[in-house]
Amino acid sequence: MLENNRALAPRYGDDDNNLLVPAPRMMPAPVSTVERANPSILTIIWRRRWVFFGCIVLAMAAAVVYLAKATPLYSSSSQIYVQQSAPKALADVLATGPNPMNYLYTQCDLIRSTAIIQAALEAPEARQTKTLRAVENPVGYLKRATDASVGKQSDLITVSVETPNPEDSAVLTNAIVDAYINYQNKRQQTTASELLGMLQKEKDNAEKELRDTNKAMLAFRQANGTLSFEGDKGNVVTQRLEQLSNELTQAQLQTLQARLMLDAASALGDDPAKLKQLVMSEHGNNTPVSAIDNQDLWQDYRKLQRSYEQALNLYGPDHRLVKAYELQLQNLKKDMDALDSATVGNYKAVLQQQFVKAKSREEEIAKAVEAQRQQAMELNGKAAEYQQLELDARRAQSTLDMLYARIKELNVTQDTPQRIDILETARASGTPVKPNRPQAAGIALVIGLMLGLGGSLLQDWMDQRMRSVEEIRAVLDLPVLGIIPHMFGKQPAQERGQEVHLKPRSNVAEAYRTVRTAIFFGVPDPKSKTLLVTSPSPGDGKTTMASNLAIAIAQSGRRVLLIDADTRKPMMHRIFNLKDEVGVSTVLLGQSKLEASIQRTAVEHLDVMPCGPLPPNPSEILNSQAFLDMINLLCLKYDQIVIDSPPVEPVTDARILAASCDVTVMVLRAEKSTRRLSAHARDALVGVGANLLGVIVNAVPRGQDGYSYYSGYGYYRYGYGHRATGEGSSSSNGSGSNGQKEIKAITVDEV
Repeated sequence: MLENNRALAPRYGDDDNNLLVPAPRMMPAPVSTVERANPSILTIIWRRRWVFFGCIVLAMAAAVVYLAKATPLYSSSSQIYVQQSAPKALADVLATGPNPMNYLYTQCDLIRSTAIIQAALEAPEARQTKTLRAVENPVGYLKRATDASVGKQSDLITVSVETPNPEDSAVLTNAIVDAYINYQNKRQQTTASELLGMLQKEKDNAEKELRDTNKAMLAFRQANGTLSFEGDKGNVVTQRLEQLSNELTQAQLQTLQARLMLDAASALGDDPAKLKQLVMSEHGNNTPVSAIDNQDLWQDYRKLQRSYEQALNLYGPDHRLVKAYELQLQNLKKDMDALDSATVGNYKAVLQQQFVKAKSREEEIAKAVEAQRQQAMELNGKAAEYQQLELDARRAQSTLDMLYARIKELNVTQDTPQRIDILETARASGTPVKPNRPQAAGIALVIGLMLGLGGSLLQDWMDQRMRSVEEIRAVLDLPVLGIIPHMFGKQPAQERGQEVHLKPRSNVAEAYRTVRTAIFFGVPDPKSKTLLVTSPSPGDGKTTMASNLAIAIAQSGRRVLLIDADTRKPMMHRIFNLKDEVGVSTVLLGQSKLEASIQRTAVEHLDVMPCGPLPPNPSEILNSQAFLDMINLLCLKYDQIVIDSPPVEPVTDARILAASCDVTVMVLRAEKSTRRLSAHARDALVGVGANLLGVIVNAVPRGQDGYSYYSGYGYYRYGYGHRATGEGSSSSNGSGSNGQKEIKAITVDEV
């Protein structure tokens, strides 16, 4: 109870509202940080299940619409085996062939090139297809619809075309394969013809040189008939000259071969694509060229190409994802072209270096031969001169033999087409490959799950309402004294306010009695008599809570006075069907006596002091010495005083009353009270020195997850206290037709 000296306790006030309250008691520091309990993902999903499953249903519906409107595409594929080959005239110079995978990727890119596509469209059966006749740009359409890929575990190339018509897919695939084979054969013949022309020119020069040498030898013999041309085998100078002449012959052959290769590369250099094909077509040889291996780039290019085609078919050419893929393909193609150009450049540089090296060696040997020849000429000028003619003739003959062999090899290569085997011919398929219904359904399901999860998390994050007991404890740092289930149906205020009296066996009444027990054991001082019931905002159910809690305390045998201190919107006189001519306002304003303002109710041990007429200055009369004197006097006569106050946030009345009462409880409404507003109300009460005992959660939906361990418990489920008259029978105190006793005014002495 309030101590007798409480009315004389020092008071304090601020300059704004001049609060008149007792000196502050020891109180916990207000918690300014609003924390939030972290529910599990499954709890959030179940709480927002309509959003979660709604997103899944929308995504699946979008997939159904897409599958219903998407044009089915059919694919026909053909498998070919491309054997790498090259003109054998280059075999002595090249050291290694290109990377086989790079060569195959090059062929795949060649198959999808504009040149092959245009050549395929020249076939009559390809031009007459229904698919190409319906498009404005057949080349662009067929290029996008064509795919060529290398097998993962084999060197086979698979060529496929996707069109809305299965027969058109097979026809166009076979036309592209035929155009590619014709292109490769024609390119091989062109390259061999160019090399053959250069070799023929060198052969003619070698034949002329040999004829000139033979004529010189014949003329020398005729002019020097008496000279012996057998040669001196024991002459060191002569033997040295013969050895150097043989080395000069080999050096000249190497120089000729190097110049031939350099001329071939230079002749093909005007067409970079043809020179690239020449380099990439080498097989089974060793080359000093440090070829750049762009196999990884090719693999990335093929993967990106497939992603681009999928996005193009799915979203269309104007979608930003398709544009992004196109830009990436262009950049990657530039990188591969740069690597190819570097490889070709290195190849030419090596050929140039080989030619320069061979030429330098030839010149050095020629100088040595010339010096040795001078020595031999000094010894036997005529014999040495004839011997030199013989060496020149043998050298010219060797060169001519080499050129004859190369020309013969090129003739065979020119007449033999490149080995390209068609292992599987394209045939029409009756099953469309796009749209892929299982894939579309799976993607839609994944997107729906992601959107549903994101939407659920976003909605739960934006929702400021407190959803569970754990969240209330975490946010407010206060104990939860009890949970009141939601009352069924639309009941009038009189029935809701007297639920414990009218339906004592209902689970709602039991919940109120549980709150009563929690308050009895939670109040540390047995002398604490005044209990204030308030809430953060209107509509939280504090008035219903105060009336039922007062009834529950009265049913325990205590003498209880329920004071309606809500001078803004009083409701107690309606709940208990009382007169409202006198009450708190008239007593504090001196318009009536205290005993005339207290009225008895149908509940035994429970009296009510209504609010009375609405005063013009509610906060001032509550923040007065008269109010403290009235409470001190009533504490002497009653065991418990329950005070119903206005909400905390709209007005300052609740803070004034909380500072004057022994204990304060705050009522929160499930699915309504927010974290920020509740925390602000708590801080406001604690800030004026209120002894905030805890919170009570009101109107909890039946079976609500966050409160299920309270609200799901049915007191009659296990047979406790079941009565044949039903749950809604009246209390044993008796009542009239409207459940009320006759109400009369009482005096202070009777109190």
